Amino acid sequence: MGKDKHSLKGHSGWIFSVAFSPDGKLIASGSLDDTIKIWNAATGEVKHTLEGHDGGVFSIAFSPDGNLIASGPHDKTIKVWNAATGEVKHTLVGQSVSFDTTGLYLFTDVSAIKLDAIAHISAKGLTQSQAQAQEARQCGYDLSPDKSWITWNGHKALWLPPEYRPSVSAIWCSVPPSTVVRIAIGCSSRRVIIISFSKPPPVLLPSYL
Repeated sequence: MGKDKHSLKGHSGWIFSVAFSPDGKLIASGSLDDTIKIWNAATGEVKHTLEGHDGGVFSIAFSPDGNLIASGPHDKTIKVWNAATGEVKHTLVGQSVSFDTTGLYLFTDVSAIKLDAIAHISAKGLTQSQAQAQEARQCGYDLSPDKSWITWNGHKALWLPPEYRPSVSAIWCSVPPSTVVRIAIGCSSRRVIIISFSKPPPVLLPSYL
């Protein structure tokens, strides 16, 4: 039988996302109260309360080395945090978050971002949005702001009929050198659509679930 080891209290809103660090020593929780809490998994104590989102936090992921936490909130401003200090390292555009197995890339619902290049570009004084616009092209494919098009390096590539426009989406690309891209779309037609691209040139190989 399972045993309740800890009851972690401190959030003032519903909790929508939780994640363990790779070594199992930390737990991150994201809440409707707009905060993320980092807990000591052994003691149940709060190590950090991360503030800065303007909306509930629906997605959380640790990097494979456990040094970074990415959070995806309702306000669509992804933040990447230093897991040890709670400091914000990057603010990006998107909502859902996951890391690739190397920890070099952050996958969001709309792009794949190379984190070390983001840091390099930011050090040159460019804004985070400018940096992301460049690094999203590591993958090449993206969604237009109104989500009616899948784009290729900013150019329209595939039009999505209204019933296939995403309410939620996720993107994945093989790295390096980003030769295969898959976009999963959850849409109002109650289907999940998976679209595969290869580059260059973009060749469409759709499959439907």
